[in-house]
Amino acid sequence: MNECTESCSLLQLDLRIMTAVRKLHEHKRRRAFFLGFSQSPVDFINALVASQGRDLRYMKGEQGVEYEAMRRSDLFKGKWVEDAVLRHLHKRLAAG
Repeated sequence: MNECTESCSLLQLDLRIMTAVRKLHEHKRRRAFFLGFSQSPVDFINALVASQGRDLRYMKGEQGVEYEAMRRSDLFKGKWVEDAVLRHLHKRLAAG
């Protein structure tokens, strides 16, 4: 009985230690985040947006797409855009 109590006590202490270590890691991560932001807000936000953009492209599986070419407005001024929009709308209406 005494061994079980000691074992349970040790497990509770171990759990409390693991929780404290997780909290420390989370606070360290947050501190690094806000410290980077406080030192250079513009550069930090630009790096954050670029990183999230890369993550989004990776998650969507679009590594090979040329986004700079897509940003140019000349690309979307052709007749094909109107056709593509109409086809897309037609598919949405047919599906839903």
